[in-house]
Amino acid sequence: MIESKVQMDGFEQTLNCLYDPSNQYWNGFANPYFDKTNFDKWVTWLKQEESDTYNEVKDIQPKIISGQKYYYCGGAYTWSYVEDEETSLLEDLENLVGDYQRDKITKPQVLETLANIVKYENMNGGE
Repeated sequence: MIESKVQMDGFEQTLNCLYDPSNQYWNGFANPYFDKTNFDKWVTWLKQEESDTYNEVKDIQPKIISGQKYYYCGGAYTWSYVEDEETSLLEDLENLVGDYQRDKITKPQVLETLANIVKYENMNGGE
């Protein structure tokens, strides 16, 4: 599971989430898993907007992932991943090392490698 942020069509707010790289999209839309805090924020927004979606999602049951409860909220809703510069660079680096290698290194190791690449580029004038 990979950490990310998502935004639902029609809402300006973003939510922190996880996604499964083997099931990242449904019809081009993001497939997020929310912890309880972010799930509750989303349900509250839907209720405030008097959205029909509120009745569909308020009773979603969590799944246990790595010992934590997460709510799968993809497969029917129009989510988009929101990337900040660090997230985008992290994904680029993960793509460079490939699936096999990505599974053998941690996110902190990837970020450290990326920081070292940037440091090297800065020391050498970006050449």
